Amino acid sequence: MYEKLRQPKIIFYANDNSMRAAYDSSCKFLYAATLFIPTTDLSLLAILNSKLFNWYAQNKFSNPKIKQLSLTKKNMMKAPIASRTEEQKAELSDLVQQILNDPYNFKVPDLEREIDQLVYELYELTDAEIALIEEETNP
Repeated sequence: MYEKLRQPKIIFYANDNSMRAAYDSSCKFLYAATLFIPTTDLSLLAILNSKLFNWYAQNKFSNPKIKQLSLTKKNMMKAPIASRTEEQKAELSDLVQQILNDPYNFKVPDLEREIDQLVYELYELTDAEIALIEEETNP
């Protein structure tokens, strides 16, 4: 178990009613009860931080009693993660890497929108489904 903590990983956390995932390439130990996936697959990080996955998490993992997402291993294991070709993985990973390299760049929102569009394509969403997600996930 501890060996997995010493590997690059994606870490999940919830704040209020949204979910975020972060990439830990420094292989540090986690200080709190946090879910993680030992992986270097940045395309998975793209999916987990997409508007589509955030919308899914809000609708499937929401705990109305505490008005917060309930991120559990059981919930995350049930989450539908689209299969990706090597080309799709590379395209998503490249966009994520650009964000990781310079997270304060003014182009980050454009890169995030591009990721969202690619994720919508992965899940073969209709224009109506995309419009619903965009409407429900925009502040």
